[in-house]
Amino acid sequence: MATEHDEEVTSLLTGFEDKYHRVLLKLDSLSRGTFDEDDASAMAAMCLIAQAALLSDLASADLKSRALKRDIDFAKANAYASLKNVSIDGKKVTESALAHLILRDDEVRRISIEQNEAERDYKHLSNIHALLKEAHLTFRSIKRPT
Repeated sequence: MATEHDEEVTSLLTGFEDKYHRVLLKLDSLSRGTFDEDDASAMAAMCLIAQAALLSDLASADLKSRALKRDIDFAKANAYASLKNVSIDGKKVTESALAHLILRDDEVRRISIEQNEAERDYKHLSNIHALLKEAHLTFRSIKRPT
């Protein structure tokens, strides 16, 4: 049974997009000179909460990218097995030609494209994570007016 504490933590770890957009809006406000310096420590904390909310998606994107790399290897092995004994114009396919045919295999190409997209998504989320880290440091460095 989920406790009230568990529900609070879960709510902090969801809604990444909203948290990220709030950070971006405050960074924009800072760049325009309209940022209220009294909000700096709260925004530094919001950056950390946004990072925490991003971690699950980041881990999932990394796992998907890595898993698809393995799937490419399996698809290449399957293509190799099915093409190994094929003959073209009555001649057995050379290993060199076989390597090229494997790369042209529909399944290998499909999974390769999917893996490239997964890797792009992971890199994008990694860049957002790095941006949030820098935003945290930026907001943390702002001194309150005395």
